[in-house]
Amino acid sequence: MRRWGITLVAYAVLTTAASAQSFQQIINHCADRTRDPDRRIKACQQLYDAKGLEPAEYALAEMNLGAAYEAKGDKAKALSAYNEAITREPNQWQAYFDRLMLRGGMHDLDGAWDDYSRLIKIDHSKVRMDFTDIEYGTQHGSSRERGDDHETDEYKQAVAKAQNALGVAFLIRCAQKHDRNPADDDALADCDKAVSLKPNSSRALGLRGMLEFERGQDQKAIADFDASLAAQSDFAGSLYLRGLAKRRSGDAKSGDADIKAAVKLQPDVAKIFADGPDQGK
Repeated sequence: MRRWGITLVAYAVLTTAASAQSFQQIINHCADRTRDPDRRIKACQQLYDAKGLEPAEYALAEMNLGAAYEAKGDKAKALSAYNEAITREPNQWQAYFDRLMLRGGMHDLDGAWDDYSRLIKIDHSKVRMDFTDIEYGTQHGSSRERGDDHETDEYKQAVAKAQNALGVAFLIRCAQKHDRNPADDDALADCDKAVSLKPNSSRALGLRGMLEFERGQDQKAIADFDASLAAQSDFAGSLYLRGLAKRRSGDAKSGDADIKAAVKLQPDVAKIFADGPDQGK
């Protein structure tokens, strides 16, 4: 495991540049995301301008500089700083997480997906934030005091947060693309991503099932509707469409039972899908 330390040369440069301000204060002002963004930017730039730091230490300064710019609303400078942090230290998972959340907020879901794909493959134990007394994302205690288990928990929480945020975003984009063009295969690709991120989401599974049903892929659709209903048994849309898919594939008795049950749950469910694809009648 690489633990971020600081060389004596860098320490001397930083304390000289900061006059009476202590070295640890510079680090903390840069890393503490509860502080004023302008103070953080100044501190991070002092850190970044120091000589003799390791690449991971420069990356830490860049990552927190990006967070400060993002807090000020300067997304372009924030993205540039995150890019530089990742270039300097490819194992810095915190920078990937920050960049993917920023990209998601900028509607660059494909870029965010790429960052997520890299995030989940990183060995987070290779770089640990012992360099600062501010724990990433918590501002409570230090990573030295909290240990490797806490850092692992921080990483897992970040991955889970990214999964949820991107899963919702891809689900929404899937629906939007489908509304614009039901035959657009890009919509199905987005639904695939949504399901991979939120495998127990009844909505994601149900929407992907609907797209598969529209393409005549009845068995795939039925499998997704089964999973959707396992997650939410009273989801009338998945139940109704599963009935249509079963009926079209030759299982009229089971299909009719699903349709009847769906109408009981939601009387207007047939009307909702009235303008859809072949109903299998």
